[in-house]
Amino acid sequence: MIDIHKITFEPLMTFPSQTLAGADLREVMLEEAYLAGMNLESAHLEAANFSGAILTRCNMGHARMTGANFSGAGLFGVNLIAAQMNDGNFTRCMLIRANLTDANLTSATLTHANLQNANLTNAKLNFANLMRARLGGSTMVDASLNRAVLMGAYLNHANLTRAKMDGVELAGAKLCCADLTGASLRGADLSRSDFTGANLTGADLSNAVLRGTLFTDAQMEGIQMKGAEFDGSTDWPEGFRPSEHGAAAESGRQWWKLW
Repeated sequence: MIDIHKITFEPLMTFPSQTLAGADLREVMLEEAYLAGMNLESAHLEAANFSGAILTRCNMGHARMTGANFSGAGLFGVNLIAAQMNDGNFTRCMLIRANLTDANLTSATLTHANLQNANLTNAKLNFANLMRARLGGSTMVDASLNRAVLMGAYLNHANLTRAKMDGVELAGAKLCCADLTGASLRGADLSRSDFTGANLTGADLSNAVLRGTLFTDAQMEGIQMKGAEFDGSTDWPEGFRPSEHGAAAESGRQWWKLW
């Protein structure tokens, strides 16, 4: 195993071309390394350790990073288009404004990660753990988050148009003013989530759990809620009648008639 622990590559005496494109760096140890601006396009980084490393503005498009450790790493503005990041550890990773279009993050760990204003268009995050991750202002159009964990996550102003989020765990998440037009959240746990001012036009919340969910001032035209359950603490937009969209109060109680 190559071990270059804490090596700083500026001024890049070892790699004067500033490129490791296509390099085989599987299982390499690069903890706390400084690699800002490095070209790692299509590199093999499987099971590599980049914990605490600085990779600001790196090109890591199409890189293979399955099982890699990037916990606490700084990947500000990094190009990760179509990168294979499945089963990776990105705990507390800084991915602000990163481009993750078409990236594969299936079963990846991103707890407490910062992905604000990141581009996750068509990204695959099925079964990923994003508990308490920060995704405010991110673009997640057509992304797949089926069975992902997003409890306590921050997604205010995120664009989740047509996102696939069936079975997602969103309990306690913040989605104020988020765009979920046409999104699928069938069977999702949305308990205590905050959708204040969100756009849920044409979204599918069939069989979702809506206990204590806030939909204050949300747009909900054409929403599907067959089999969804809510309780007395669920807050609906003014004039919205959940029964007309298929939702029912727990134990058959018609809470909206009390308002």
